[in-house]
Amino acid sequence: VGRSELDLSELNVASLELDGNVGQINLTLPRQGRSQITLEGGVGELVIAAPMGTAARIQVDGGLGGVVTEGRFTHVGRVYTTAAYDAAQERVEVRVKGGIGRLTLREGVLE
Repeated sequence: VGRSELDLSELNVASLELDGNVGQINLTLPRQGRSQITLEGGVGELVIAAPMGTAARIQVDGGLGGVVTEGRFTHVGRVYTTAAYDAAQERVEVRVKGGIGRLTLREGVLE
C-alpha cells in the first residue's frame, strides 16, 4: 500500500493494532477517551497528528531515520509526549514497532 489515511479524531478507540508495510501513514489521534495504538511493520513516513487538547505519548521501538516535531511535543530518548500528558485522565498511548524512515509529530489535525 502506498499511503494510508486514518482519522480517529471523532472516535472513541480503546485499542487499535495496525500491521503492515506501507510507504506513508497519516494518523490523526482520537480527541477523547483512553486509547492504546500499536503500529507494527516498516513505514517510510509516519505522520501523527494530535488534535488540540489531546494528551499523547508516542514511543518508538525500532529504527528511526529522523523526527520532526511541530507544536508542543517534548521527548526523552525515543518517547515523545504532549505537554498535558502526565496530568491527563483521557490520553492516547502510541507504540511504534518497526523501522520508520521519517516521523512527523504535529499538533492539530491533518488536512
